[in-house]
Amino acid sequence: MSKHDKDTSTSKPKAGDVPLTGKVVLIGSGVIGRNWAVLFARGGFDVVLYDIKKNEQLEEAMKDIKESKLRLLEQYNMLGKNGSTKDLLDRISVSTNLKDALCNAIFVQEGVPENVTLKQNVFEEVDKLLYELSQTKKGDMATKQQWNALYRVLLPPLFHRSSAAIE
Repeated sequence: MSKHDKDTSTSKPKAGDVPLTGKVVLIGSGVIGRNWAVLFARGGFDVVLYDIKKNEQLEEAMKDIKESKLRLLEQYNMLGKNGSTKDLLDRISVSTNLKDALCNAIFVQEGVPENVTLKQNVFEEVDKLLYELSQTKKGDMATKQQWNALYRVLLPPLFHRSSAAIE
């Protein structure tokens, strides 16, 4: 192989490999998850907010996104090139089933409370479910590229900066 040939044997994703459209999964629907949901939707991504408390947390999250976050962006003409308030809301869905949420995702972002045990449990569950999904035809995720895309899980300490962009 010459130095100009692309090495496709590695399973490690490279910069630029992330598609610019697709489904993003946000684990946790608190203030930080809500803000990221709006930002990803503005970017043209379909977003699934996952949380374990559907009747409480997810309903409150969608109400906040609709009545506060998107209204504020609309007021200041900041909805972006990807649509209206309705278009952005249509891109955001909720789920209490992590496996279904992860199916066909191109990106996963964790945003649960700052509790080490909780975060470890979340990552163990995500790891287990991504492996299961990669072994089945469900969600058509048998390719190495899709597995690599799914394994992009973001966990930076910058989550709190997203709040200022929307609030």
